[in-house]
Amino acid sequence: TIVLLGRTELEEEPPGLESTRGENELRRALSELARREGSGSGPAAIASQASRISAVRDIRSTLTELDKIGARAEYASVDVRDATAVADVLNDVRTRSGPITGILHGAGVVEDRYLADKTDDNFSAVFDTKVLGLKALLDATDGDPLNSLFLFSSVSARFGNAGQSDYAMA
Repeated sequence: TIVLLGRTELEEEPPGLESTRGENELRRALSELARREGSGSGPAAIASQASRISAVRDIRSTLTELDKIGARAEYASVDVRDATAVADVLNDVRTRSGPITGILHGAGVVEDRYLADKTDDNFSAVFDTKVLGLKALLDATDGDPLNSLFLFSSVSARFGNAGQSDYAMA
């Protein structure tokens, strides 16, 4: 059993978008839908909605691909920085599927800005997702027989990347 955790809520997309492919085509279709409905959604709101729909599609596609290779896969929406919520989700998983035996922690947030332009909130969103997220996962699996722990880093941690000091440190 593979359980994917992420912040994205698995919401249904508006009807009529099933045939759209790619975020640009999705934005055009959402703009047309907003125009027809008179919602007055601006470009930023449409871009945000297109991004959410694309993320949900990616999650559903990943679950389908895992199913095709015989893995039992599920998704739970949770912010890994929230230790209580992570523990609750993993307790539910444990009840249904048994002990947790592996963690693959690849969560990350990118808020590229030069150091002088970063706020404490920018830094926390990036750093805490990696570091506090890992702590929450490890705390929530303290009594489990873990035999695998995989952590994803970035080339920016090795070589640096403009605007990613927080990401590199995490």
